[in-house]
Amino acid sequence: MPYPPAERFAGVSYAIRDVLGPARELERQGHEVLKLNIGDPCKFDFQPPGPLLEAFRAGASDGGYGDSQGNPDAREAVAAYERARGIAVDEEDVIITTGTSEALGLLLSSVLNPGEEVLIPGPAYPPYTSLPLAFAAKAVAYPCKAEDGWAPDPEVVRAHITEKTRALVVISPNNPTGSVIPRPTMRALCELAWEHDLVMITDDIYWELAFDEQPTSAGQVDGGPVVVLDGLSKSWLVPGWRAGWMAFRDPDDELSDIQETVMKQARLRLSSPTPVHHAIANALEPNAPHVKEAVDRLRTRVDLVASRIEETDALRLVKPKGAFYAFVGIEQSGGRDDKTWVLDLLKEEKVLTVHGSGFGQAGQGHFRMVFLPPEDVLADAMDRIVSFAERGA
Repeated sequence: MPYPPAERFAGVSYAIRDVLGPARELERQGHEVLKLNIGDPCKFDFQPPGPLLEAFRAGASDGGYGDSQGNPDAREAVAAYERARGIAVDEEDVIITTGTSEALGLLLSSVLNPGEEVLIPGPAYPPYTSLPLAFAAKAVAYPCKAEDGWAPDPEVVRAHITEKTRALVVISPNNPTGSVIPRPTMRALCELAWEHDLVMITDDIYWELAFDEQPTSAGQVDGGPVVVLDGLSKSWLVPGWRAGWMAFRDPDDELSDIQETVMKQARLRLSSPTPVHHAIANALEPNAPHVKEAVDRLRTRVDLVASRIEETDALRLVKPKGAFYAFVGIEQSGGRDDKTWVLDLLKEEKVLTVHGSGFGQAGQGHFRMVFLPPEDVLADAMDRIVSFAERGA
């Protein structure tokens, strides 16, 4: 008889990698699969900036543990970076983490008691849905709609607040939709959180990767406390380094107990990788030249995807304003659910995307694809996707 695992993990899933199994089976059969499922710029023609690589290499000779909170020079570099974009934090407000995902896990486990709830956007990046389950808590999605540009409605958020709600998450630009929350809406969401004594959490990992308007971070909104999640992974093109941080913008010292609880866990795992501390300390800067170049290339590529979708009645798209994902509506599904549609696309066209329902109920009837590949590869992918979609009625 098998030993049973902890029941609270029964609902945990990660759709972005869950679809890899069928793709690998096709590859074992000799097929070449174009993978548009994972937001990893390094899998395509993006490379980390030279100064960051040099700083990492210089730090790699240090094989010792780092400070559990993050080496002081790295934390000061992060604080300066955040202050440069209008978020008032100091070195002691920063914790360096093994990726932004670890930051999220450390924070949610420090905020949520069993049975409590965190409000997240719907659709949302899967760890926001699954991580609370690890703490016997629950993520509750406030649904966002394509017809609203995927922007949250503060009154819809308000309607989802209960006596169990402990925190409110905003993600702008958003994964998977690429939407950007308008500044008045962000202010309204912050004020709503502070009105109900909710921990305001802003995921700013894509903040620099915006195409037309600079996003507003909740950390830039004057008022109550905010926890900022950020890192090098996306705009600095090093997702595999697992280089993240959280910053507590806490003007009235209301989050000190939560920060200390995060630190209790950070000490248990000793430290995040020390070469990353060196890289952050010696290379992180605002408005780095490589970011503009990356954004210009992404803008061209999202235009290509949007123009191809505009030409067909089989698909629909709210054009992304940031990040590098297109969240595409399936107009002609042939009666299939979105996961079946995605797996059939993979089988017939050898293009791997992610089913929208993997990002929560609000994502049903969609699929997510990255627009990271070079334009010739992306054009070929769109030919295959559109052809399949138009056959799908």
